Amino acid sequence: MIDPEKETVRPRRLNIRLTEQEWIKIRKLGDNSTCRNISDYCRKVLLKEPVKVFYRNKSFDEFEEHMVKLLPDCNTLGLYLRLLVDRLERFEHCDEVKEHLPKLEKAVEYINNNIGAIKDHLAKLADTCAPK
Repeated sequence: MIDPEKETVRPRRLNIRLTEQEWIKIRKLGDNSTCRNISDYCRKVLLKEPVKVFYRNKSFDEFEEHMVKLLPDCNTLGLYLRLLVDRLERFEHCDEVKEHLPKLEKAVEYINNNIGAIKDHLAKLADTCAPK
């Protein structure tokens, strides 16, 4: 199916002169919209048509960035804890180790399960906040 918007021939031009600051401001506004290019953005603004604009939540972006950096470290932590439990199992003859080993194994399992839950929640948050 052919999109009539794409097939529209526009024989008329409108040329305007802008300062560098004006161009930067218009460019930023256009980049934060759903318009494909500056011409589409300016045309909609001039014709007083609705323009969909993206609003970013800077604090969430910073949180998401921090978590993305942190999660690989969490995976590594879970792996190191699993290796620690494996090594401690070699010392099962020691009553103290034998006593605490099940608790440690549960802790490792809990951490590994929660890392996955954190990743899932972050993915859902990112999908919710992503532009549609």
